[in-house]
Amino acid sequence: MPHSDQMETPRRRGGRRMAMAVVTVLILCLLLPFLAELYLASPLAARHLSRLLSRTLGCPVTITALHTSGMGIAARGIAIGNPAGFPAGTLASADAVTVVPHWGALISGERALHRIVLDGVRLTLVRDRSGTWNLARLATGMKGKKPAPDTRIGEVVVRRGSLAVEGHRMEGIDLRLRDLSTQGTTESRLELAFADVAGNRFSLTGSGRMGPHPSFDLALSAPSMALSPLLPRLNGRVLDLSAARGSLAVRAQLREGVIRIDGGGTVQNGALRVRGQMVTLAGKLQAAASYDMREDRAVLDRLDLALSDFFTARLTGTVEQARREGRFDARLALDEVDLARLRRFLPASGTRIVTAGMLRTRGLRVVGDRARGVTGVDGAVALSGGTLAMGTKIVARDVGGTVSVSPAAGGWRVSGQLLSPRAAGDVMVDGLRIPFEAEVSSRFKPTAVRVAGMSCRFMGIPLEGGGWFRPTAAQPLQLSLRIPSSSLTLAATRLKPYGLRPERGTAALSLDLAGGVRGPFAGELAAAVNGAALSIKGKPATLGKGDLRARFAWHRGVASVAGTLLLDGASYGGRQGEVAAPFRLDGRSLVLDAPRFRFGPTAGTARLVVARLPDAPAGMVRPFTLEVTEGSVTHGTGGAGGINASIRGTYHGGTPGWPEVEGSGSAAHLTVQGKPIGAPSVRFALGREKGEAVVAGHLLGGALSARIDFPARAPLEDLRFSGSLRQARLAAIAPFVPATGRIPAVAGGEATISVDGGFAGSSGLRCGLEARLAGMALDGTGGKRLLSGAEARVAARVAGERLDLREAVAVLGKGASVRITGSMDRFRSPERTGTFSVTLPRTPLTALVDPLVNVLPRPVQEATLEGDVAVSAEVALAGKAGSVDGTATLSGVRFDFPSQKLDVSGVGGTIPFSLRTAAEAAKRSRQELSFSRENFVRLLEMLRPQAAWDHTLTVGKIRFGPLELGQTALGLRAGNGTLEIGSLRSGLYEGQLLGKGFVMVRGGIAYGADILVHDLSLARLCDAVPKIRGYVSGRVDGLLSLHGQGAGMDGLTGFTDLWAWESTRERMLLSREFLQRLAGKKLRGFFFRDDRPYDRGEISAYLENGYLTFTTLDLAHTNIFGIKDLSVSVAPVQNRIALTHLFGAIKEAATRGKAVAGEPAPAEKPAEMEFQWRD
Repeated sequence: MPHSDQMETPRRRGGRRMAMAVVTVLILCLLLPFLAELYLASPLAARHLSRLLSRTLGCPVTITALHTSGMGIAARGIAIGNPAGFPAGTLASADAVTVVPHWGALISGERALHRIVLDGVRLTLVRDRSGTWNLARLATGMKGKKPAPDTRIGEVVVRRGSLAVEGHRMEGIDLRLRDLSTQGTTESRLELAFADVAGNRFSLTGSGRMGPHPSFDLALSAPSMALSPLLPRLNGRVLDLSAARGSLAVRAQLREGVIRIDGGGTVQNGALRVRGQMVTLAGKLQAAASYDMREDRAVLDRLDLALSDFFTARLTGTVEQARREGRFDARLALDEVDLARLRRFLPASGTRIVTAGMLRTRGLRVVGDRARGVTGVDGAVALSGGTLAMGTKIVARDVGGTVSVSPAAGGWRVSGQLLSPRAAGDVMVDGLRIPFEAEVSSRFKPTAVRVAGMSCRFMGIPLEGGGWFRPTAAQPLQLSLRIPSSSLTLAATRLKPYGLRPERGTAALSLDLAGGVRGPFAGELAAAVNGAALSIKGKPATLGKGDLRARFAWHRGVASVAGTLLLDGASYGGRQGEVAAPFRLDGRSLVLDAPRFRFGPTAGTARLVVARLPDAPAGMVRPFTLEVTEGSVTHGTGGAGGINASIRGTYHGGTPGWPEVEGSGSAAHLTVQGKPIGAPSVRFALGREKGEAVVAGHLLGGALSARIDFPARAPLEDLRFSGSLRQARLAAIAPFVPATGRIPAVAGGEATISVDGGFAGSSGLRCGLEARLAGMALDGTGGKRLLSGAEARVAARVAGERLDLREAVAVLGKGASVRITGSMDRFRSPERTGTFSVTLPRTPLTALVDPLVNVLPRPVQEATLEGDVAVSAEVALAGKAGSVDGTATLSGVRFDFPSQKLDVSGVGGTIPFSLRTAAEAAKRSRQELSFSRENFVRLLEMLRPQAAWDHTLTVGKIRFGPLELGQTALGLRAGNGTLEIGSLRSGLYEGQLLGKGFVMVRGGIAYGADILVHDLSLARLCDAVPKIRGYVSGRVDGLLSLHGQGAGMDGLTGFTDLWAWESTRERMLLSREFLQRLAGKKLRGFFFRDDRPYDRGEISAYLENGYLTFTTLDLAHTNIFGIKDLSVSVAPVQNRIALTHLFGAIKEAATRGKAVAGEPAPAEKPAEMEFQWRD
C-alpha cells in the first residue's frame, strides 16, 4: 500500500487546480488595472485611439494623452480636424474629456455611463465654397452606420465651452444635461448658459425626450443685451445701435410632431440718423407660429410689429405643403399711419419738407406658391387729407386717393387716382387729378403703367398731360406735359407771397419725353412768355417776349442739350434789358455761342463761353474748367474789351469740401468815358489753405503790379495785399475832367503810387500808402499854362478806423513847399475826428506866386511883390464841422498893384487867423459906448491907449490913389472862427485913425470895423489931389462904422459922420475956385474976391446895398449979425454914389494927379455921381 504523502487522489488534484485558477484570476484582477493604466499612459494607446476615431469619423483626430481618472478614463488634448474640402483647421477641440462608466451596468451588459465631463470645448463652424457646413459634412460621413442600442448617460457636463460661427463667437458656455437616453426611455433636463463677445448673457432651460417619438419644451431668454455687437452690419451711418438695448423671450415646444413657437423681443434706445439729427428708435415684436411635421403645414397665428409711434403692422398666414409645393396665403393689416410722423425720414435738403395726412388699408391678401410665385393679390390702400409743404409754402393740400389691387391675366392690376379740390390761396398745386393704372406680373415686375388725362393747376395756371410705360416697347417711357397759353394773372394769388404781382401777359409750356427709364431717351422743351407786365417787390417789370427752346437726349450716361434762350423787351426798375444765349450741353461741357446781354447802361458779350466738368475716377474729386473768349463788358461810357479768361479747378469732396482753382484773365483795353486807360491782366490760384491773385499790365501809361494773399476758408479774416502804379502819366487823366473851364486840365507830369497792407474782419483795414508826383503841369482855357514843375509826395497809414498822414508835401516851383501831417479817427464815419498840422516855412512871396501867376487875377499878375511869408496852422475835424487856426508871419512885404492904384509897403508882423465851417450868424461884440458923435471924446480916450495884444502887424505905408496912410499898427487876436482887430492906429494927413474891427469865418464870412478920424487936415487932403488943391481948409473929426457879410460890396452896411473945426494951425476956409465950381459959373463981386470962411462943415451918410447915401452935406457961415451969408448943401437922401464909382473916382483923381505932374493919363470914363446941389 503506498504512502499517503505520495498518493494523490483525483479529487485532490481537482481542488488544487481550482485553487490555482482562483489564484490566477485574483492575480489577473489585481494586475489588469495596473496593466491598463500602464497601457493608457503609453503613447501607443493615444495613437491607437486616434486612428480608430479618424476611421470612424472620416476626418483627422488627434489625442495627446490618455490616463485614468478615479473610476473613469480621461483624454487630454483632443482635436478633430475639418473634413476634406474645407480649409485646414480644427473643427472641434477640448482640453480634457473624462468618461466615468457605470461599471455595474456595463458588467451586466447594459450601455450606461455615469458621467461625461468636457472641459474647454471649442467648436468652430465654417462653410466651404458650396455653402456646406463642416459639421454637416461630419454628420454625413457617419450616415449608414447601424443604429446603436439605447445608451443612458446620467449627466453630461460642459465647462468653459466656446462656439465660433464664421467669426462670431460665444464664450462661457456651461451646459448641464441630466438623464440622457438616446432611445427616449427617460426624460432629460437641460440647463444651458452662455455669453456672446459683448458680454450678453443667454439662458436656455427645459426638458425633452429623444427616441422615435421625440419631444421638448425649451425656453430661451435674455433679459438685457447690447444690440450693437449682435447686428454689426446694421450699425453704421444711418442706424446707430451704440446705446441700444434689447430683450428676448422665446418658448419652443414639440409634442406629437407639432412644433409651436411663441415669444418676442423688444428694442430700446436705438437711433436713426436722419438729416443730421438723431431720431430715437424703439420697437416690439411678438409672434406665434406652429408647424405640423406630419401634415407639412405651417401656420403663422400672429406677427405683430410696432415701431415706436410710426406704425403697427400685423401679419397672419398659412403655408401648405411647406417642404414641397409651398402654397402660401398671407394677410397683412396696417394700422392707420399718420404721415406727419414720417416727415423726419424724408431726405435731407435745404428746405424743410412737411407732410400730413392719414394712410389706411382695408387689408392686403397675397396668395401663391413656390413654383409660380404670387398668384393673387387683393386689397386697397387709401390716402386722405394728404398735405405736402416745403417750409412755409404749401405744395398741395387735402390730397386723397385710393389704390386697389385686383387679379389679372398673368398677374394683377393696380389702379387708382389721386385727387385734390380746387382751392384759392397760397397752395401751389390744386385741382389735382391723376388717374393711373398698372399691370404687374406674378413676379412683381411691372408690365405696363398708364397715366391718362392728368390735370391740375400749378400756381393757378392749368397743367395737363399724361404718359405710359411699357418695358417691351422700343421706347418704354412716354411722357407729355402741357401748359396751354394762359394768363399770368391766374397766378397772382400764389405769387403774392414772393413779392410778385402779374398784371398782364400770357405763358405757355410743352414738354415731350420718350425713351427708356435708364436711357437712352430724348425730348423737347418749349416755354414762352408774351406781353408780361408785373411788379417785383413794388418795382415795375416787363417782358415783351421770352422764349426757351431746347432739344435734349440721354444716351449711355451722357446728356446732350441744344437750344436758345431769348428775352426781349425786358425792363426792371426803369432799366431796359435783353438776353440772347444760344447754348449746347454735350456730355459734361456747356457751351454758350456768342451770348449777349444788356441791362440798363450795362452790356456784355463774348464770342464763346465754355464750362466743362471733365470725367474723373469715382471718388470725392471733381475737376472743372471755365473759358471765356473775346468777351467784352460795358457800363455807360466805360468798360473792358478783348477779355480772355481761363479757369481750371478741382472740387475735393468731404466734410467740409474745398475747391482748388487756378486761372488767368486779361483785358486788351480798359476804357473810361470811351477813352482807353490801360490793359490789365490777372493770375490767381486758390488752394485748400490759401489763395492768391497777381495783377499786372499798364494803367494810365504806367506799369501796374499788385498781389493779394488770403486764407481760403475766410478770405476777409486775414487778407494781405501790395501793389504799385509806376510812372503813370497825369496827362492821361485830362480827358476825364469835365471841360467847364473852371477846373484846370492836367497837362503833364508823372505819378508813382504804392500800397502795402491787409484787411481783417476783426481789426478792419490796415495799410500804408505812398505817392509821388513829379513835373505836374496844369493848363487853363485855350491851353494856357497855369502851373508847371510842381511836385508832391504823400505818406499815409491806415489802421482800422484811424488814418495817420505821416507826411504830405506839395512843392510849387523852386522854393515853396507846404507840409501837412496829422491823424484822423473813424475817418470813414460821419463821426470822424482828427487834427492836421500845415506849415509853410519862410518863403519869398515870388516863389509862391510865380508858379501860379497864370491862374491868378490880372491885377495880381501885374503887381510887384516883395518880402517873405511863413504859415503855421492846425486843422481840426469833428464830424461835419471843421476848424482852422494858425498864423501867417510877414517880413518886408510890399504889394504894388498899379492897375488898382494901390501900394502897400513895409508890412511886417504876424497875422493870426481862425476859421470854422459850422454856419453861425454873425454878431458884433457888445459896445461899451455907443459909436456916435455924442460919445466921440470918450471913444477917443478909450482908443488912444496902446494895449498889449497877442500879435502885432505893422504897415509902413498904404497908398490908394491920392490917399495915403502913414505908419499903421494893428493889434490882433484870433480864435473860435474870429479875427479880432483890437487896436488900429494910423496917420492920415496930419491926423489920426483909431479903431477896432473883426473878421468872422463861421460857415460864411462876416466883418466889421469902427474907426475914429481925429484932427485930419483938409488942406493937406486937398493938396494930395492936384485938381482940388487949395479948395478947402480946416481940421476934421469923425466916425466911420462898417459891417458886411459874404463876398462883394452888396452886403456892406454902415454909416459915417464927419465934421470940420478950426484950430490955430488951420482956419476953416472955402476957396473962390471951389465956390465957383459948385455954382457952375464965374462969380464976381466984393464977396468973391478972397477965400470965404465957413463956421459949419458936416457930412453924414449911410451905406446900404453898395450905395453911399448922403443925409447931410452942409457948408455954411453966419456973420456977426447972425445972418447966414453962405450955405451949401445937398438934397437929403436924394444924393448917393455907388462904392464902385467912389473908388473909381479916387483912382481917377490919382490919374489926373499924374496928368498935372506931366505924366500921360489914360482915357477913362468919369465916375457918374447923382448929386443935386442947392445954394
